[in-house]
Amino acid sequence: MRVLLADPYALFRELTASLLVEWGFDVVGQASDGVEAVEQCRALQPTVVLMEIRMPRCNGLEATRLIKKELPGTKIIMLTIFDEHEYECEARRSGADGYVVKTAPIEDLRRALAALSCGDVACEEHAV
Repeated sequence: MRVLLADPYALFRELTASLLVEWGFDVVGQASDGVEAVEQCRALQPTVVLMEIRMPRCNGLEATRLIKKELPGTKIIMLTIFDEHEYECEARRSGADGYVVKTAPIEDLRRALAALSCGDVACEEHAV
């Protein structure tokens, strides 16, 4: 799978990219805000985007709506610090295919990505 990382924190992106490469994924790009995420999706055509909700210029929810409208086949997993049910519901309404909080065990991210590669919806146990 071709993965794009969208998160405002460079250190988090780099560490996540290293982990994904170790797992055998192809990290094709990184974005520090929602505008970059949309632009890079257009240019790089990733299979999956790992998207934070709170980002500058354009938040992850709006970026998800824009990406899904233009590139509906692109899968998006919200990988976020927000562990509130309301955020998860809004992410789903925006078109997110999965939701993993950054405080979850690392295996949750691996399972979410594996579920997408099998065509399933990726979510945590408390997902709607």
